[in-house]
Amino acid sequence: MADTPKRARYNDGKYFFRSKVFNIHNDSITSDSVSCIIDNFKPYIEQFTASINGSAFYILERTGNEGVANMFDDGYVTNQHDQLNANISDIGVNLLNVKVRTSEMMKNLKIAHKKAGNAQFSNYLNMVQNESDSLIWEANIFGVFMQGDDLNVRIT
Repeated sequence: MADTPKRARYNDGKYFFRSKVFNIHNDSITSDSVSCIIDNFKPYIEQFTASINGSAFYILERTGNEGVANMFDDGYVTNQHDQLNANISDIGVNLLNVKVRTSEMMKNLKIAHKKAGNAQFSNYLNMVQNESDSLIWEANIFGVFMQGDDLNVRIT
């Protein structure tokens, strides 16, 4: 059993199996094909980029070979707080852009956010699928984001 998608013996997909059996006289019989779908892992986010007013301040990349992808393994992270603070407008109304790349095709993705200390997440927004690359999804959120805010994002 593989611990990461890249180490799986068979890629996700539809496979056809049949068996061939021999008797003691070396006569053989072959069965009809039977289809089987292999789906090794739950889909996960390979890349996550958050930008405020067009400038990226948080980038997460997961290669799929670095270990079990779960909530405690957040991959390689670049967190550029100084760049974030430099690009937040004085009035506090800013555009938060979130772009994600998924490990496999998804039907839909939704996003919610909250500032640290808030009890509840915002209402979920539908993310928009990229027309030329179906693994990329994007959302634009206008809100009052100030310097020093800690932002939590949830994607389902």
